[in-house]
Amino acid sequence: MNPLVSVIIPTFNRARVVGRAIDSVLRQTYPCVEVIVVDDGSADDTAEVLQAYGRAIVYVRQDNAGPSAARNRGVRESTGELVAFLDSDDAWLTTKLERQVALLQRASEQVPCCLCNTLMRTPDAKEESSFGIAWLEMREPEGLWLNPAAVLATRFVLFCQAALIRRPFLLQCGGFDERLRLMEDHDLALRLALRGPWAFVREPLAVWSGGDKLSLSAAAMQQPAQLYQSIEYIDRKVLEHEEIPDDSIRKYLEWDLRRARRRLWAERLGASGHVLPRLGAWGITGWDQLQRAWFRRSRSYPRPETAPLVSSCGVAQG
Repeated sequence: MNPLVSVIIPTFNRARVVGRAIDSVLRQTYPCVEVIVVDDGSADDTAEVLQAYGRAIVYVRQDNAGPSAARNRGVRESTGELVAFLDSDDAWLTTKLERQVALLQRASEQVPCCLCNTLMRTPDAKEESSFGIAWLEMREPEGLWLNPAAVLATRFVLFCQAALIRRPFLLQCGGFDERLRLMEDHDLALRLALRGPWAFVREPLAVWSGGDKLSLSAAAMQQPAQLYQSIEYIDRKVLEHEEIPDDSIRKYLEWDLRRARRRLWAERLGASGHVLPRLGAWGITGWDQLQRAWFRRSRSYPRPETAPLVSSCGVAQG
């Protein structure tokens, strides 16, 4: 029997593109899908665009509260055993849900989610994969990813558009942290990764479009203090409140926390306006970049450990 998949699409002032995201879900080859679109207080023609879909979607409108709150609202309105998220300016290939559901059905119920690769497409026609950007070299085309927590403790992997999550694990994690406006998807992914291995698909089954998100990313990089405040908050929260199954994961998180605090210190020095503090900030930032580059090339840097997924009873090692 096919489990119901709830697809949550939060949107804000994207009347021009939200239809593409919805259509990519409605064209899925997997038959049991409910689509919940949460209009997060849009002031454009989003309501008219969504109402035209009639009963094909569940339309929810709320006052503007941010993407995390919109996604959580969608989860509360949903009923599926499995939950997926899609940003309103992105899209899926038609077989995305079918392949991910099949993998989770073969996997143990202790596997929290399935992650697929994503094609990253920018307005200047450049294309990269999310796995490539995150240095995820998966040996098998699909299977079980045994150490997602160790990897996610050291870098960001595109998550929201690419994940299919078992509802009990999503609820156990408490959903998205609505206090975060940056890195909220990394925060949820890290907490899910602490709860068990993930299924994965190496092939890109989602398409991430740059557009507005590139401008948001650029704004975040222009105000790195906010970015590192988010990282510091996430690492500290996980270290203090989550059960961490392995000492190596704790060490990676502690290293990342120290790095975030160093960068915040550098930002404060750089904002002072005086020459010596600004030189100190430049030195801290440069040293941090060199240290991270060295870490990526060291044996300590966690690479994905994978295994073929053969049945719900286990995996074939090697």
